[in-house]
Amino acid sequence: MKTRLLCLGLLLPLIAGAATDSASRLHLRPDALGGLFDDNLNPPYPGMVSNSVTQLRVVVEGADTLVYGSNSFGVLRSTDFGQSFVTFTDSCGVGRGGVSGLAAVPGLLAAATVIDTSIANVQGAGTGIGYSLDRGASWTWLEQPIDSVFDTSIDPHDWIAVDCETGDSLDYLIELPNRTPVENISWSLALEGDSAIWAASFAGGFRRYNLRTGCWRLQVPDDDPFQPVEHLNHRAFSVLAGRTGIWAGSAGGLNFLPWDSLRNPERNLLGGGWRHFDFQHTQVDGSPTITGNWVVSMENNLLPSGGEEVWVAGWATYSSVGDYYGLSWTADDGASWTEVEDLRDVKIWDLAFDGEDVWVASDDGLWKSNRHGESGSWSRYPAIRDAVTGREMITETVYAVKLVGGRLLVGSTRGLFTSTDRGNSWHSVHHEPDGALFFPNPFSPRVHGLATLAVEAPRAGGVTIRIFDFAMDLVKTVADGVAVPAGQTREFYWDGSTRSGEPAANGVYFYSVEGPGIHSWGKLMVIK
Repeated sequence: MKTRLLCLGLLLPLIAGAATDSASRLHLRPDALGGLFDDNLNPPYPGMVSNSVTQLRVVVEGADTLVYGSNSFGVLRSTDFGQSFVTFTDSCGVGRGGVSGLAAVPGLLAAATVIDTSIANVQGAGTGIGYSLDRGASWTWLEQPIDSVFDTSIDPHDWIAVDCETGDSLDYLIELPNRTPVENISWSLALEGDSAIWAASFAGGFRRYNLRTGCWRLQVPDDDPFQPVEHLNHRAFSVLAGRTGIWAGSAGGLNFLPWDSLRNPERNLLGGGWRHFDFQHTQVDGSPTITGNWVVSMENNLLPSGGEEVWVAGWATYSSVGDYYGLSWTADDGASWTEVEDLRDVKIWDLAFDGEDVWVASDDGLWKSNRHGESGSWSRYPAIRDAVTGREMITETVYAVKLVGGRLLVGSTRGLFTSTDRGNSWHSVHHEPDGALFFPNPFSPRVHGLATLAVEAPRAGGVTIRIFDFAMDLVKTVADGVAVPAGQTREFYWDGSTRSGEPAANGVYFYSVEGPGIHSWGKLMVIK
């Protein structure tokens, strides 16, 4: 159950940062899966259609620097260092739902998508993985990776997985074939140059897609046949393509496979060549390799010398092993590890590097070290807000951070905040509403803290905002005649409480916005 709760936490930023109700989303055409989309697709949406930015990737292609991002509606692309974006949604060829995994290298972009199944204790369902060779203009979309089996008419306990190319039995490699997209969500993608896509899927394990053969192959990182129900190391969370090999993070630790071992045709597919790291197996001096056995996030720091450091965010499992949230790194493929002492017990989502400077995006805000992560060198950024408009990030949770073209980019459920002076001043890049907008929607007061009602007034005057329940009884007056300048966007906040101060119950609510030239109604959902 704890693992499921963790993954629900990963899913919430995707489904809750949407700019409009999920019912208004454009759905993928029935014939869209498993092939190249035709030309009858919409162009990308100009701007952002959601205020969630959960991942960021930077690619340099010739003279162009491209910034890609993910959110609850699709893939973002910027050609001006994050100052403006276009969004590729499912109507453009991206899969249905929020983007759960994103990877990019010159000439190849890949994205994985997920939907909320609204089933109790189920984290959702993967809707597929797609790739683009032309910066998102067209996509080849693949169904969520599952196993082919000999005979689906027999008892599922007797299913035998088969090789996608040869049709040979994989009974030595796969004990429990995965035949469903439910809980089979690709939380992370990595690209092996422009030849292969790696996917880390919670119930689907680590899989590699060969773009030449069009075949997915399961990569089991240990000596146990694939069985994600019993083996925590088969529940995949993250994957990173490094200079020397592939790194695979699971619910049972971290795994590393050198490229030479992967390309050796004689190696044993069942764990052959893999190295494993977990909190229980310490270094010679007794210090841990990784801090927590849930490896949800990794990033590599490419050094000018040609070497690389791999930084690993370990999450606490709250089990008897005693692990904890934290950060550690290795510069020698795991032969030795250094723990970042100052960030113990911090839940980390992403990292960025520039020389001795290291940035960390976390549940506890944005952190920076100016001495390569040494003890005593870390400081936490104060509240982030737009220096001109005053628009605030509000949430302390930062999901993504990157440095590109001297510009610091920070992603959250409140959009993207950028800085040209490394955080002394900020600029907000976000979805601009047409009239009035409520987000995140669905809204969880426990997860998000505050919901935002953004109002753009065509004429200056007082704005009144009210929340009603399904019976149209007044729940809360959020604003009562508050002045809004003409042509400007003003944001108001609701903490999910009623007029009496009690938390609003789960369910569907309505909001009304009244003001000069504004008469708007909308629907919202509150979830705990």
